[in-house]
Amino acid sequence: MKKIKTYYSSAEVMQICDISERTLRYRLVELKKKYKGQPLLLSKQNKKWRIHNSLLKYFAPKRNNQE
Repeated sequence: MKKIKTYYSSAEVMQICDISERTLRYRLVELKKKYKGQPLLLSKQNKKWRIHNSLLKYFAPKRNNQE
């Protein structure tokens, strides 16, 4: 059984959710306001973001590209 990580970096979130860096930045601005007093869920240490795994749903693409 594979252990689920508790915290992800911004690069890992971009890869998991398949989003661009710009999209990640926009979503982080929204989430910073929402989770301002909760450093366990979203924090920045040494210019690197620590994003809790429960917040990954907010980084999912908002539109589905239908082909």
